[in-house]
Amino acid sequence: MCFKLKKPLYGLKQASKAWHERLSNFLLENGFSRGHADTILFRKLLKNEILIVQIYVKDIIFSSTNTTICQKNSKMMQTRFIMSMMG
Repeated sequence: MCFKLKKPLYGLKQASKAWHERLSNFLLENGFSRGHADTILFRKLLKNEILIVQIYVKDIIFSSTNTTICQKNSKMMQTRFIMSMMG
């Protein structure tokens, strides 16, 4: 069966929840751990470095003690998702 949507996906109430779940699963599969107090905060420990990813609706914020780790993580995510870097 094939259905034609009258409303685009991003306009649906469930779209943000589905996006958050898909992105969360991707991060967990790639070695991140979810924060206990803040479930939109993910962290990954790499030797002496730490990478933190925060999700807010459709925005993703990377932060790390090493800028090359942020760049590598960004490239990894761009293989799965269409993204643009804001700086």
